[in-house]
Amino acid sequence: MKKSALLSITLFSLMLCIAQSAPLSTAFTYQGRLSDGGSPANGIYDLRFTIYDSTNSSGTVIVGPITNSPTSVSNGLFTATLDFGASVFDGNARWLEIAVQTSGAGSFTTLTPRQPLTPTPNALFSVNAAQATTATTANGVAANAVNSMQLNTPGSPANGQVLSYNGTSLIWTNASTAAAAWTLNGNAGTTAGVNFLGTTDNQPLELWVNGTRALRLEVNTNSPLTGWIANIIGGASNNFVAPDVVGATISGGGVANQVGPIPLNNQISANFGTISGGAGNIIQVEAFDSFIGGGVFNTIQNRAEHCFIGGGDGNTIQTFAFNSSICAGHFNSIQTNSQSATIGGGAGNTIQADAHSSTVAGGEDNTISAGLSTIGGGGLNLVETNSEYSTITGGGSNTIHADAAYSSIGGGLFNTIDSTAIASTIA
Repeated sequence: MKKSALLSITLFSLMLCIAQSAPLSTAFTYQGRLSDGGSPANGIYDLRFTIYDSTNSSGTVIVGPITNSPTSVSNGLFTATLDFGASVFDGNARWLEIAVQTSGAGSFTTLTPRQPLTPTPNALFSVNAAQATTATTANGVAANAVNSMQLNTPGSPANGQVLSYNGTSLIWTNASTAAAAWTLNGNAGTTAGVNFLGTTDNQPLELWVNGTRALRLEVNTNSPLTGWIANIIGGASNNFVAPDVVGATISGGGVANQVGPIPLNNQISANFGTISGGAGNIIQVEAFDSFIGGGVFNTIQNRAEHCFIGGGDGNTIQTFAFNSSICAGHFNSIQTNSQSATIGGGAGNTIQADAHSSTVAGGEDNTISAGLSTIGGGGLNLVETNSEYSTITGGGSNTIHADAAYSSIGGGLFNTIDSTAIASTIA
């Protein structure tokens, strides 16, 4: 064979057929025309094939060479089956270098130039992509590049229909009938108790708005209470109901982005607790059945069961102060063991520890240290310890000292009932 042999190649076809019973082959058919001395070649030739990453002589070998078994060339035409595997065709450009010799001659002649491989062999990459975790080239499909007729469906879809599979072929169908979907326009023919929105495993259901959680529904299946009572958590995405708590409700409020050291989210750690809104409000452990209506930084502490804070800010009902209430106001406090106590409002009012069933209706900086006692309002009024059943109607800086039970001050300023002056009255 002459050194000046020329190769003119036409890639006539590449067929990659998928069979259901066998994996897709990576072999493809290459057809070309071989000239020897300017005339169509005839006879038996050896063909050697190598794939490069460039048409230049400095290119890098990607795979090969592979040599075909002796190939028959008739009137210049030949067909060769090549198999380089799937990994070589990864979407990058490839060139095929061909060398030829008369069969068994022992010296190949490299033909130039290298032949560019068209996208058809590179379709082998789709096989590799289908087996990979991510098919990266799928993102390269242009919008509107595939029309409905190319999908081999019975016809074009109506407005709003989606593509589904009926077990035999692809069909266009209404979204509401595809996989029992719920549509933005509502559904007809549903059955309560059978059709529902939600989860069928032990996972919460969340609704998000603008990329942030707005509502969370959860069920604690580990609770000893029957019925798997749901918790409802609205408002800020970091509003929180503790694990193993049931029947809790946070209707809204809270601030997701904390400012300073004090958390601004709402938190419930007791069964059947409710926080309607506000921020930084807390119902602590075992403060069962307690309620905070709103405001900021209000707290019902551990074991203060069945308690109520209507709003305001910085109000606190302390541990074991069962059945107590602060309606509103600023930094009012019902302290430990003061069951059934009430502060109606005002600011800085305190019912101290063990002063059960006492009431401060309002005013500012009033203090009760004895059970079953009342301050109606005013400021800086004081009922000291062991002065049960005593009353200060209002005024300012009035004091019923210790052990003066059943005493009363009607109002005014700086009135005093001394210690042990039981059942005394200042009108």
